[in-house]
Amino acid sequence: MLSMLCLTTRGSKKAESGPFAFRVPTVASALCLAVLLVSVPLWSKPAPEVKDVDVAEKFVVALNAGNAQAMASVSRQPFVFRNQEWASANDGSGFVHGKADDKSFKDKESLYQFFQTLVTKTKIEQEKAAVSPPSKDSLLSDNLKGAPVRWRKLTLFVFGRGFGDVEHVAIVGVDPASHKVRGLYLN
Repeated sequence: MLSMLCLTTRGSKKAESGPFAFRVPTVASALCLAVLLVSVPLWSKPAPEVKDVDVAEKFVVALNAGNAQAMASVSRQPFVFRNQEWASANDGSGFVHGKADDKSFKDKESLYQFFQTLVTKTKIEQEKAAVSPPSKDSLLSDNLKGAPVRWRKLTLFVFGRGFGDVEHVAIVGVDPASHKVRGLYLN
């Protein structure tokens, strides 16, 4: 019915004669145009909402696949990296966090080179973020104690790397504004 109203030209009136003649649309044509303009937003799909956890998991999957390019595509500079070893506790009670090595990458080229090296020697066992990780405050005061202040602005996701003498984890930091990975912690 609507298409018949829109496609028919019958009933339009000639407004002028000569080379500048044009047709005045009927009320039905005007109504059809209004309905079309109002319904266009209903046809278009809204942009999918970016979830930071999905970005973090995509980063981990790319790392495990050895795909530095895919890691770079979901990352942004400045990028902070911390590698922290485990050490024996002084009292012999087990293991504690040892020396931390912090790096910062300010340009795409150095970050990409770092990713190319990282994919050859790092794997993360669990490609899904932990459902009940420690709180952000706990991570910042334990694993990330003394780390660059940029970590505080990131949303942190914890991934299990596997077990040896201790549980190894990875923390992926995603910028909530850009939805890009801007930090990686490994122990």
